[in-house]
Amino acid sequence: MKNSILTFKPSVLFSTMILSILLISSCDKESLLSSNPTFSDFLQIIIDESACLDADINGTLWIQSYRTVHTQNIERADIQGYFNGSQGAEDKGDLIIGNNITITPDDQNRYASTDNLSFLYGATTSIELKDDQSTYFNTDFTLPELVKFTYPTPADDFVIEAQSSIVTWESDIDNSVGVAISLNYSPSFPSNEIFVSQGYDQIVENVKLIDDNGSYQLLASDFEGIPDGAIITVRMVRVGCDTVIDDETGGKYFIYGYSMVDAAGMYMGGLQ
Repeated sequence: MKNSILTFKPSVLFSTMILSILLISSCDKESLLSSNPTFSDFLQIIIDESACLDADINGTLWIQSYRTVHTQNIERADIQGYFNGSQGAEDKGDLIIGNNITITPDDQNRYASTDNLSFLYGATTSIELKDDQSTYFNTDFTLPELVKFTYPTPADDFVIEAQSSIVTWESDIDNSVGVAISLNYSPSFPSNEIFVSQGYDQIVENVKLIDDNGSYQLLASDFEGIPDGAIITVRMVRVGCDTVIDDETGGKYFIYGYSMVDAAGMYMGGLQ
């Protein structure tokens, strides 16, 4: 009996290899743990306007700078993030910010840094995620300038009434998306406890997206649900955001950064 010899035509072998690669790639994409993150209203309103967030993302990286009107001259920002594999956050090597900051994951496979990253604001900076075998993404990420009040200032007695109802800030002419202004009332603040018996017993957060032109005239409608005489917080927020694709797995990572400044004041009513 003759020996049987199994042969492959080159075209068949090549097609089989391509199919295997596609199947492996498809499996990687489908097996990544996905999520749909939620955000505070003052972030969500800008993210929606920017249309920068896809559904079912596989990781998030965020840069944040929070200050009050008393500390806004201290420029400080930090970064946190994670990138999912099939079981959750995964070690994907080094996260490289610009030319001089490299962040490695902790024992929970999360990325964070104590370096001051305020230099990212008002700039476009490269962000890269890679290990010894792969570059997962390398993107240029743009953040608007750090937001900063010019009125009120720490020296001002910030009382909001008919004769004094304008807030001002340093505008960013390159920020076409706008800024969020948020008016916040808390019934648990000691000076506001007197309003609880009057029915103002719920936290109020009124958020509006406005042009980043450096000035805004507060309106009576901005204070819906807030009693006259209440201590409130006026918050200004800028956001930059983008979704990047993992070149190895096809995963989607949401990158965003924001700066936020709070100013406390008293709302006296009388606005139109």
